[in-house]
Amino acid sequence: MAPHCLVEDQGVSVEGGEEESDGLWTPVAFIALFLLSLLYSAGVTLLKAR
Repeated sequence: MAPHCLVEDQGVSVEGGEEESDGLWTPVAFIALFLLSLLYSAGVTLLKAR
């Protein structure tokens, strides 16, 4: 006879406001990192061109 394994359901409740802000921060972070890399590469290109 196999021993029973009890698994409790630890539900995580997420409010609607937090879910929307998480959905907003992902594209904001992507755009910020994209612009940062673009500025970095432009700066390196300008320094090498001189």
